[in-house]
Amino acid sequence: MTEEKDHFDIIIVGGGPAGSCAALRLLELGYRVALIEERIFPRNQIGESLSPGIVNIFDYLQAGHLLNDSQYLRGLAASVIWESQSVNNVIAAQRGPGVMVDRGKLDQDMVELALGRGLYLFQPAKFQSAIKIDNEWQVNLLQDGKKITLSSIFVLDGRGRKGAGTRERILLAPAGVALWVNIPAVLLPNETLVEAVTNGWLWGSPTTDCQFRIMAYIDPDEVKGNAFTTVFGQLISNSVLFRSAADIHHLYHLYACPVVTYCHDHPWNDKYIKIGESAFTLDPLSSTGVEKAMRLSLQAVIAIHTAFLTGDESMPQTFYESRVIESVCAHSQWTADYYAQAWPGKSFRFWRDHSTVSPKAKTIKTPFHHQLESKLNDPRIIEQSKPSAQIHVSAALRLIWNTNVRLSSDLAYLQVPCVVGDHLEFKGAVKHPNIAREITYLEEIELIPLLKIIHEVETFGVIITRWSKLISFEQAARTGIYLYHRGLLCNA
Repeated sequence: MTEEKDHFDIIIVGGGPAGSCAALRLLELGYRVALIEERIFPRNQIGESLSPGIVNIFDYLQAGHLLNDSQYLRGLAASVIWESQSVNNVIAAQRGPGVMVDRGKLDQDMVELALGRGLYLFQPAKFQSAIKIDNEWQVNLLQDGKKITLSSIFVLDGRGRKGAGTRERILLAPAGVALWVNIPAVLLPNETLVEAVTNGWLWGSPTTDCQFRIMAYIDPDEVKGNAFTTVFGQLISNSVLFRSAADIHHLYHLYACPVVTYCHDHPWNDKYIKIGESAFTLDPLSSTGVEKAMRLSLQAVIAIHTAFLTGDESMPQTFYESRVIESVCAHSQWTADYYAQAWPGKSFRFWRDHSTVSPKAKTIKTPFHHQLESKLNDPRIIEQSKPSAQIHVSAALRLIWNTNVRLSSDLAYLQVPCVVGDHLEFKGAVKHPNIAREITYLEEIELIPLLKIIHEVETFGVIITRWSKLISFEQAARTGIYLYHRGLLCNA
């Protein structure tokens, strides 16, 4: 074997949506980027159902045209059995602009787009190791039987579950098993189907290849000592929405895989950064996995760009880790709440186990793990993750307009990293016992300048009137009411 070397600003390992998204943005910022992908594209890949928020990300990357393939499916209605055993019909307009794609084709298209914009691609190539020598990472790979060594300042690991070893995972929810089969699309309705059953849930949708995928998510104990086909058949037969497939599903190949929801315990380690499913995975109940992976990649890019601009790694690392924690907490609580709404209820073990946020304890914890655990156990996170009651602004103003108020003595002021354009800057923020995290902006309005012009004691109406000279009256009113209800503004 011969050895070759080349230097890059950033090396990305993994050509899925997280890796290609980061590559596209980094190339736009002018960096020299290499991407290593083990498999030949197009590859078979599940996770084709993309949430509505994905459209804005592709547009931001100037890649929106990739979602316009004529084979991709849009405008699917849905039939759902979840909160009760009755069927809830959801029209396409209520679901937003989501899209069912061919992931093998989309992943290939994204990498080819990046290649056209200057990406250095090593594919198929097997990533072997990354070793830190002085201030650079030496990345070793094998391609066509030849050992190649690349060097870079940063490495982004987007290898999915391969990028998070068992010992590095913080388990966030009970383990599960996914079973799925592809049958001819004509055998089921041309819509998405979701159904809660006593021992798990079923999901189904037409796919771009004129098939219909039926997927079941259950507890691993359900398949112990039982054939997968038997268990899957019982689930289909006992369902309402999928029962018409009960007699034919066994004619087609059944796939199975374990499902583990986790977060990496060290997502930023000396300029080696985990992105996508290497950083954390979502419960399969969510259809936002690709969107979350791409959003996290964009946040990693902002952090990396700031590190290059400033020569400092600490602030970008703090920002990125806080974004990972925020995403994990929000998704974990949303998932638990959604499971808790399902009609089988907590009398069934599957639903009882999944309707609480219950990360599995580890003996040895990294500093990041301690931070995440603290946030997951914070009751304010739970409260703020749930929809708040609609406040009627006019009624609230009438009640408190003439009330004498002051800033809470429990307010603390601090500097936190915030996104400004394509990089991070420290901005003033406030912290209070009634809120789970510090606040810099409300409705994209910087909060500290508003608080600085509040006198020691004055009426709520005087404050809103003064603020309305800087921002609209409606924004001033909503901001003041939020602060009052949260206790940051309190009665004098």
